Amino acid sequence: MDAILDYFRRRRAYYQMVFSRINPADMQVLADLMDFCHANSTTAISNDPVETAIREGRRQVWLRITRAINLTPEEQFDLAQKRDKP
Repeated sequence: MDAILDYFRRRRAYYQMVFSRINPADMQVLADLMDFCHANSTTAISNDPVETAIREGRRQVWLRITRAINLTPEEQFDLAQKRDKP
């Protein structure tokens, strides 16, 4: 049991190191992933179950990252506001 808990703690620490939220580049990568993973939009595409499944898979990645780094809804909102735009 200790080995399993240790694994999960290490994995969370690794995510937190990669997405430290200290470096501005970290924030821009997170903002890009937020858009790409449909964090703030629907994943459902009417009459296209394949595209819906693809989008939902991306969203699952986003949820995994945000849980691992404890990203709050307020921080997600800030990301959306501060991201580089074309």
